Amino acid sequence: MRTAIALAAAVVSLTCTLSEARAEGKQTGLELAARTGLLLPMGAATNGANDRLGNTFAAQLPIAFDAGWRATPSLFVGGYFGAAVGGPGGSSNDECEESGADCIGRSTRLGVQAQWHFSPREPTHAWVGYGFGYEWASLQMYADKGTKSVAFRGPEYGHVMIGADFDSNESLHLGVFADVSFGQYSRMEWRSWSSPTKSMDIEERAGHQWVMIGVRATLMP
Repeated sequence: MRTAIALAAAVVSLTCTLSEARAEGKQTGLELAARTGLLLPMGAATNGANDRLGNTFAAQLPIAFDAGWRATPSLFVGGYFGAAVGGPGGSSNDECEESGADCIGRSTRLGVQAQWHFSPREPTHAWVGYGFGYEWASLQMYADKGTKSVAFRGPEYGHVMIGADFDSNESLHLGVFADVSFGQYSRMEWRSWSSPTKSMDIEERAGHQWVMIGVRATLMP
């Protein structure tokens, strides 16, 4: 009985707190955002020779989505999903041109994150964030003689994010941001023009980064 009473009191207290926050213009609840811009590869895919990430991938055009809960006016917690496409980079681009192949690079990432917004009631305010998750990246080459591909996957140990939001109206904010992810590929697959696909765990792992800069639209609670 005492537990039920304590639980009911906690619910009433939380409801009152949220009601007061809304009355003061401090909104909480479901929040959605979409981001796009430019995605740049940095670092190395593996510790092998010439395995710089830029030798496989060129800059990519990304689209990313954030979904979660604005627990307080300043704190957002939730998840992210992003996908991007681009061309081959460095030596891979040279091979595509020499082979007369059509080549496309792709990357996908999925994870969780938290953001802290400074002075969220101000028309313009800054925020910082941190997240972690998992990443997939691949490059395909399509030519008359067949298909060649390489694919990587592995954990993203951290996303460091900074940004600024500008009020557009009561529920929609527009802004700018920068996002740097830090990861290591743990497994790769590859296929030559006429051979079957092979896969292996990456023993000589290396660190890499994807740097995303661009614009963001946020649908507030």
